Amino acid sequence: MTSYLKDRFGACFKIELEELENSDTVVSALRRTFLGLDRELYPLSLDEDGRGGASALIAYIKGFTLYSANVGDAIAVLVKKSDSFQVISQKHIPWNPTEAARIKRSGGFVSEKGLLNDELDISRSFGQYHLVPIVNSNPYIETTTLTEDDDFLIMASKSFWDVMSYATAVDIAKAGMRVFVDPMIASQKLRDIAISYGAQEHMVVMLIGVGDLFKKKELTQEGSEYPQHKKRPKATEGPVDALKYLKPEIEPPQGDVAMVFTSIKNSTQLWEDNPVSMAVAIKEHFNIMRRQLRSIGGYEVKIEGEAMMASFSSVPAAVLWCIKVQELLVQADWPQDILDSVDCKPIHSAAEPNQLIYRGLSVRMGIHWGQPVSHRDEVTRRMDYYGSMVNRSARICASADGGEICVSSDVVNVIQQFLGDPYLDNSDSPYAEHIREMKKLGFGVIDIGEKKLKGLETPESLHLLYTRVLAGRFAVDSLAVAAAPNAAVQQDILETEMVLDAASIRLLQSICLRLERLVSGAGRATEQMLALLSLPIRDNADQDELVRIADNCISRIENCFSQLFMAKSGQFVQVYESLSKALSNDPNYILQALQMYVSIVGGLDTPALL
Repeated sequence: MTSYLKDRFGACFKIELEELENSDTVVSALRRTFLGLDRELYPLSLDEDGRGGASALIAYIKGFTLYSANVGDAIAVLVKKSDSFQVISQKHIPWNPTEAARIKRSGGFVSEKGLLNDELDISRSFGQYHLVPIVNSNPYIETTTLTEDDDFLIMASKSFWDVMSYATAVDIAKAGMRVFVDPMIASQKLRDIAISYGAQEHMVVMLIGVGDLFKKKELTQEGSEYPQHKKRPKATEGPVDALKYLKPEIEPPQGDVAMVFTSIKNSTQLWEDNPVSMAVAIKEHFNIMRRQLRSIGGYEVKIEGEAMMASFSSVPAAVLWCIKVQELLVQADWPQDILDSVDCKPIHSAAEPNQLIYRGLSVRMGIHWGQPVSHRDEVTRRMDYYGSMVNRSARICASADGGEICVSSDVVNVIQQFLGDPYLDNSDSPYAEHIREMKKLGFGVIDIGEKKLKGLETPESLHLLYTRVLAGRFAVDSLAVAAAPNAAVQQDILETEMVLDAASIRLLQSICLRLERLVSGAGRATEQMLALLSLPIRDNADQDELVRIADNCISRIENCFSQLFMAKSGQFVQVYESLSKALSNDPNYILQALQMYVSIVGGLDTPALL
C-alpha cells in the first residue's frame, strides 16, 4: 500500500492541478488527490479484509506558499532561523477532542486505552476500510506563507516523534546543518539519535531546505552559512542532552546586568489539581526558556521550584528573551488536562478572534537593570547575584500578573537610548540585532505609574511590555500597535478609582461612632443612638461631599486608634500605619483600612461593645 501511494501520488496530484478551474484552489486539489487514491486502493486491500492502512504526509511549495497535508500521525515541523519552529500538521489520534466528536457522530467510540473502536491508534488514514466511515482519508491541510526567517522542514513518521520532542529534533537538525550542510546527512544524524533514544519500528525522517528560496544567488562553499564537512555522523550511543546542540552558554555577566525573574501564576493550585500533567508542562516550560537563553545569549542563574532567575549582559537581550518566551508559551504543546483548567484555557483576542493571547501556563516576568553583587558558588561553580538590585528585580516580577512582562523605568530608559541611536540600523553589534528583532515583533510599552514594592521603601515606576501578537492581553487600542510597529509605544493606563457611595460612607460613619464609644468606655451603642449621632447623608450626594465626610470619619477613627494604640500597641501597629496613608485623601485606602480594622478588632475580647 505504501509503495502504491508513493508511486501514484505525484501523478494523481499533477492531474488534479492541471484540471483546476478558476474557483478551485491547491487545497481542493490536495483533498481530491487523497480521497481519489483512497478509492483506488480499495481493490488492493481485499486480500487483507480491508484491514491494512497507511499514514501520509505531503509538502508542496508553490512560489512562497507551502501546502502541507497529512492523514495519520506523520508530522511536519517548519524550522525558522530565529530558533523557533511551527508544527504544520495535525496528529490524527482518537482522543483529540475534535476527532473524538467526529468518531462519535460516525457511530464509533474511543476506548479507555485511547484506541478507536478499541483497535486503532489513529483516526484518519488510507485504507482501514472495515472502519469506514469512522476512519477516512480526508486530510488536514495547512497553508503557510514562507518568509526569510524560514530555514528548513522536518518531515518524520510516528516512530520518530514517539521518542523525539519537537524542540529536541529542531535543535539536533540545526546543529547538523551547521556542521554538515547537506540536509541528507543532517537527517541521518536525526535518524541515528532517534534510534539511540529507543526508536525500533520502521522510521522515515526527511529534511527539506526552504531558506534558499529567498537567496538572490547561490552561496559558494567559502561563503556558505554553514562550514563544510565531509565526514558522515556516527550513531549516537545512549540518550543525548538536547542543550548540547544549541549555542554554548555565555559567561555570566558582571557589572551592569539585566536581571530577569519569572514565576507561574497559580502554580500551587495547578499542582494540586493535575500533578502528572503539571510535571510535563513544567518541563516544556523550562525547555522553551532554556532554548531561547542559548539562542539570544542569557545566563541561567538558578531554578527555584517553577521560578527561574536569569541574567543578561544587555537590556535588549533580556527584553527580547521575555517577549519571545511569552509568544512561544502560547504555541507550546501543553497536556490537555492543563488546557482544560481555568487558569490555562485558551483565550482569543477580542479584536482578532483568531489570535490566541493566552494558552497554557501563564508566566509573569520582571526585568530590572543595575549592578548587583555577584559571587561564584564554590561548590556548583555557578554565578549567583545578591543585593538590593536583585531584590528589586524579584519584587518587580511579583507585581506582574500572569502573562505580563513588568519592567523598571531604568529598563525603559535604556531601550529609549538604543532607539534614539542613529547608527543602530547599520550596526553589527548584538544589541543592535536584538533591537531590530524587537522592532519586527512590534513591541510596545505601557506606563502603569509608580508602585510601592513589598519590603522596599522607594516606590518604583513600572511599565508593561507587549508585542503586536500579544497586545490583546492589555487594554490597548490594537490600531495603535499596528500604527507604530517600529517604536516603543507609551500609553498611560489610568488606574480605576474607587467610586464612593452613600451606603459605604454611612457604614464608615457607624464604625467611627462605635469606636468613639469604645474608646470613651461609654458602653455599647444602640441603633437608635447611632441614628441620632450620625450625620444625614443624601442618597444622591456627589463624590466631593462623600469624600469630605469620609475624610472627617477617617480623622476621627485615627484619633480612636491613637488611643487604642497606647493600650493595644502590639495589635494595632499595622492598622495605624494603614490609616496614616489614608490621610493622603486617596479613596483607595479607605476599603483597605476598613478590612484591616475588621480583621484585628474581630480578635479582641470586647466584641459586645461593638
